[in-house]
Amino acid sequence: MSEAVTHAVEAPGSAVAPSSQKKFINPKYFSYLYIAVGVLVIVFGNAALANTSKYYPTFNSSDAGVLSVFGLLFIVLGYLDYRNVKSGANKPYLAAILFVLGVIFMLLFVNQYDAPPFAPLEIIPIQTKTSAFYIGNYVVRDQLEGMSNLGILVWLAAIVEIVAFRMRK
Repeated sequence: MSEAVTHAVEAPGSAVAPSSQKKFINPKYFSYLYIAVGVLVIVFGNAALANTSKYYPTFNSSDAGVLSVFGLLFIVLGYLDYRNVKSGANKPYLAAILFVLGVIFMLLFVNQYDAPPFAPLEIIPIQTKTSAFYIGNYVVRDQLEGMSNLGILVWLAAIVEIVAFRMRK
């Protein structure tokens, strides 16, 4: 009797999908993640820069511009990725672009006190006094360096999206 039930479930007209076609995570959730990271970067990155101090004025328009541009890029590319997933296209180029942007964003503000693998790779020198991006407030520096860690989340999500969902046919 159990064989009859098994064959009925695996029949071509049955309502149960074969195990090879089941999706455990919908790829549109990655698009939501990219959009959320973009909003977080714009809101909290600029909120960190708005921290005023008596001794160190922290607002730096150069840093605010960089954070806003990256936040907008994450939002726009996340939306385009959502449209790509919604249309059913199997093209990983947007996830590849987001992977590269995530790696770049991870290296924007690197803590200079880190071990040598990451400290020399810093793209924006916020701790160099002669830099246009210099921030004298240590608290704001730490907040921006923590914000830069969102890049790790973006490139990990992009790798999972490329490998797990886009490359299989």
